[in-house]
Amino acid sequence: MPLDALFTEFPGNPLLQSPNLERLCVLSRKYNFVLVVDETIGSCANVNTLTSCDVVCTSLTKMFSGTCNVMGGSVALSPVSPFRDDLYTALNTNHGGSKWFPADVLLIENNSRDFVSRTRRASVNASAVAKQLRLHPAVNEVYYPKGSASQHIYEKYKLRDGAYGFMLSIRFKSPAKAIAFHDTLDVAKGPSLGTNFSLACKCSPLCVCAESVADIKSRRPVYAARVIQRAYVGGRVRRGGGPCED
Repeated sequence: MPLDALFTEFPGNPLLQSPNLERLCVLSRKYNFVLVVDETIGSCANVNTLTSCDVVCTSLTKMFSGTCNVMGGSVALSPVSPFRDDLYTALNTNHGGSKWFPADVLLIENNSRDFVSRTRRASVNASAVAKQLRLHPAVNEVYYPKGSASQHIYEKYKLRDGAYGFMLSIRFKSPAKAIAFHDTLDVAKGPSLGTNFSLACKCSPLCVCAESVADIKSRRPVYAARVIQRAYVGGRVRRGGGPCED
């Protein structure tokens, strides 16, 4: 079956593993398909994946804006992609001209002025949280790019001043411990990410049903979902430039 395009995330959501983009890029050239990477979780403040794919797409609704009051997205074409000219023509033919409401443009531009500093701050916070949670006796595993089995892949694309991202997932040793954590954690609860404040949510069976071969073979995806919690660590600072609140 011919393949037109392959879509992946860098890193993945919610288990924060980094796919081998170099390998996927080689396959895309061999079999002539477009490789599209969504780097919303990593963000262009931390990583640059354009060297190993054809298209990078990003949700501007998330950390780029950070305030939950505007929606948008972006598409960037790799300058080294053999598909660049065809993709550029197709984008201009099918989506030429701005589709933005003018007020949204002004709002997202204003929101994004401190995007890099917010992202880096939230990433530092998340790294500290991941380190602490990995030591907790109720936690079985923390999914975060730093310290993961695919950290070496993430670091191939990490910017010199970049960090490891602002999201992590926690696998607890039992559903009871996961529920206690979720109910006790004093942050906003919801499925989004990339806000200026911290968010937490329980993972659904849909997004973690293929968490591991063991879970698939033993038919335990629902159990896996019940013990995993996803957390987005915010990057707000107190007025006057004090320490991080979240």
